[in-house]
Amino acid sequence: MNEFIQLAVSQLGVSEVSATQASEGFAGILSAQMDAGDFEALAVAVPGLEEMIPEAAASIHGALAGFLGGPGMAAFSSLTESGIALDRMGPFLHMLFDFIGGKAGNDLVQKAQSAAPELAPFLNPH
Repeated sequence: MNEFIQLAVSQLGVSEVSATQASEGFAGILSAQMDAGDFEALAVAVPGLEEMIPEAAASIHGALAGFLGGPGMAAFSSLTESGIALDRMGPFLHMLFDFIGGKAGNDLVQKAQSAAPELAPFLNPH
């Protein structure tokens, strides 16, 4: 994932801190919402993805998770509060899915996109 973060910094002009935080949010969303086997396959194919999962997304459980919207909601907040402007979030996510597709293949990318419908407005703003 460090490779992707450097790519985002150089090509999108976002800060390393913002790219890291958004990547953590992305990883948290996928870990919370993808089928466990699919996420594990993705994590094996994309070195560093599993380590990007934010502590908040990994540790929210039980009633508190239900009340707050669960780990996916915590990760989505991390993604949107990363400091990347909303008009840059679409290009960031497209670049991230392309990067993951190059490592894990299109099948897993499609499963990731299906598992995270809250990202669709950024990917298809029309």
